[in-house]
Amino acid sequence: MSVFWDRVYHGLNAVGLRNCTNDLVAAIKYIDDQLSRENTAATIKKQYLGDGAENNSNGGFAYALTFVYNSWQTTLGEGGGGKLGLSLQDWRSDDKDLIR
Repeated sequence: MSVFWDRVYHGLNAVGLRNCTNDLVAAIKYIDDQLSRENTAATIKKQYLGDGAENNSNGGFAYALTFVYNSWQTTLGEGGGGKLGLSLQDWRSDDKDLIR
């Protein structure tokens, strides 16, 4: 993680969102793995952004996914422009169910 996102991660953990941040880290690792393989990159892009998304660069795709998370450091997980908010807490795994 970059220095900036490392602080966001630790801040979210400090306000009780550790399980959520663990899920987000697992999802990022999974997406990175899918993007690193030519035979799965197009599929993961279409899964998240729909038809035509496979035409985006991996970097452009990853940037698009960060949009909903960018306001978390100021809203403490209460949402923002992307309205992700704490509703994500209702749909999260526990530690034993993390994406592998």
